[in-house]
Amino acid sequence: MNVLTVNTLCYIIITNKDGAQSLFNQYDQFLVDNVNILEKICTLPKDLSEFFYDKEHLISNRLSGILNGYKIQFLSSCKDVWLSPYKFNVVFMQHQDQIAELPSDAIGVLNGRKGLADDNLIEFNELNTSSLLQKVNACADRLNSDDKKIFLGIKDACDLNTTDERLALDHIFEKSIFNTASMSVLSSLRVDYDVKEASGDYDQGRVFEPMQFVSLIRAHILEKLTPIVWLPHNDIVISDLSSDLNTLIRPELYTENNLRKEGCDDADAFCEAINLINRSQTNFDVSKNFYLEHYRQERNLIEVLTSVYASSYAIPCIKLRLVNGSIYDALKNVGVLDRKNNWQDVNKVVLSLTDELSRNTLPLLKTIQDAYTSSVKIISNLPIEWASQNGLPLMVRHEVSRIPVSPGVAATHALLDNEQICLTIDSVTKIKIISSFKDDDEIKDHLKNKVALFLDSIAGNGKLDEHLKLNNLSRDVPSHDPLDMKIEWCNVANTEDLLEQLRSNDCAITIFDLHGGHSENGSGVLQLRDELVSIYDLVGKFNASPIVILSSCDTSPIDRNHNSTAAAFLLCGAKTVLASALPIFSDEASTFIARLLLRIKLYLPERLDKNNGTSVRWSSFVSGMIKRTFYSEFFDLLKNKFNLGAKVKSRLNFYSGSRLDPLSENWHEEIIHNTSTVTGQTPARIKQIMREEFALPECLKYIQIGNPESIILVSENHIHLAKRKA
Repeated sequence: MNVLTVNTLCYIIITNKDGAQSLFNQYDQFLVDNVNILEKICTLPKDLSEFFYDKEHLISNRLSGILNGYKIQFLSSCKDVWLSPYKFNVVFMQHQDQIAELPSDAIGVLNGRKGLADDNLIEFNELNTSSLLQKVNACADRLNSDDKKIFLGIKDACDLNTTDERLALDHIFEKSIFNTASMSVLSSLRVDYDVKEASGDYDQGRVFEPMQFVSLIRAHILEKLTPIVWLPHNDIVISDLSSDLNTLIRPELYTENNLRKEGCDDADAFCEAINLINRSQTNFDVSKNFYLEHYRQERNLIEVLTSVYASSYAIPCIKLRLVNGSIYDALKNVGVLDRKNNWQDVNKVVLSLTDELSRNTLPLLKTIQDAYTSSVKIISNLPIEWASQNGLPLMVRHEVSRIPVSPGVAATHALLDNEQICLTIDSVTKIKIISSFKDDDEIKDHLKNKVALFLDSIAGNGKLDEHLKLNNLSRDVPSHDPLDMKIEWCNVANTEDLLEQLRSNDCAITIFDLHGGHSENGSGVLQLRDELVSIYDLVGKFNASPIVILSSCDTSPIDRNHNSTAAAFLLCGAKTVLASALPIFSDEASTFIARLLLRIKLYLPERLDKNNGTSVRWSSFVSGMIKRTFYSEFFDLLKNKFNLGAKVKSRLNFYSGSRLDPLSENWHEEIIHNTSTVTGQTPARIKQIMREEFALPECLKYIQIGNPESIILVSENHIHLAKRKA
């Protein structure tokens, strides 16, 4: 018996087969035209138990962070519904002739069902929690005895209030694109409110209002009805108005003359639309420009997808005014100088970029606590994780992951991927590293040598303390025996070799050790020994590990189009990809990966101890690594600047490690104060150096793409039910 297959409400949308994509960010045009289906789903229960919970327990369950979110699938035919493993499938159909293909135990939803037998059918406009429950109960009567037992068990355990109880909020929201997502979250949590369309320009107060109500509800539930098992998901979702950068990267393709040559029906209107999208916000008249109306519809889909993601876990959302044009020149300058290794100027242009990001984000980021750390999801094509908050980049101050808005097919996949994956410590004992270099490549052995140095020699040879010091880890971290990690090294020469390794791969973590690239007019590629390969060409040919780590340049570049290698791996089934925002240096990259492996080997056995441990999300695990590396790289800078000895640097690293594992409430200020004491420099001077000379350390180039927060490294002491592997 499988509780998950019974408790899951699988919402299936039957799409058309033409594969048409939207114009600006390549979303499925069918979804753009039928966004009302996703809007409807967001008002319905996300699983069977929510039919029987009162609203307080419903919210508490979503806040627990360990249960799956909305399960939404896209199929091209009702015939494929027969293959669904779930017992309750709600199928949104487009045509009446599709009904005949529908399994008898599925629940069909269709517009205009007059004259049809309706035992398992619901008219779209009549679909709500109550009408759906009636159909669910009817389907439950036809379950086999084992599944019916599970159904009745869920109902008995959750049957606190079977009415569609709702909270009437005495408030009128002025709805705009800047607050739609948080309003949808409220609706999903059974909150009713009045709405009127916003008039005029952006207003920060309107953005805050629904978000603050979501935050208040969360705080109230966590105080009054804290989940039995609580592993917080994301604390906030941050999005903006960014789009694919290609119109700015290759402007010659989007001139009126070139558009006419390409057959554009109204080149003038298209150019006007591009200009407004890149340089303006949303305050433009769509009635006179078809392309602007097309963009508005596409943007509406992005907001609804964001709403589905946030509603799954009751997360408040904020939307920034950031658009491509306000930030692209700074992105371009950073990319140009970094690729030229122009270190004299790169810090200055990075400061210009982060200052621009901060100006656009700081007013809203005041809602995130300054001193401690929050878990932040960014939905954007821009590196908002580099914005500064209280003296630190956002991705160092907090746990941050990002889903790029483009390409839309990858963004849709990631935003609707709300299934939690639980990995026990046994799941990460075997790690695959795929390498590919020419024989004369001077960096071909960098990672292997670093891993040998960092890992192999600490196993039972009395050199543990030496390597802890070398890798900036304190002795209190590995009080347990190190994890018996097995690394499977695989050398590949071409695409055929690569596919063979990927198809046979059963590792939860796969690391790619090879060159990468991304041209201005193409998609991201990986350099194999004998040829270039685009992972887009391999989509559907293998299932990626849930965790993919790309030790390669430009796998999610900030200054290229968004057909990145990282996005391609998401389409191949990866849950999360640790990718590079710019070129990375082999020595530093090898050190970063080796330290990450060392962290798995030494930190996880204690953190996931089956008797006293606590589960941790992969996003948090990687963020801890980034924090450690950030300060280690900073101490390297201070060592060279002030000619500090190795022992002094070791003291600095030891102290920062003690503040970061476990995380102290005021860890940054404490580390700055200690650094001041040890070096003899004032705290103000230390902070000045960090800002003016340390704007782009190598660790900031590692971006968590996708949903690393949905991968739980499980302590069985903490989450007894989560013993299944990915």
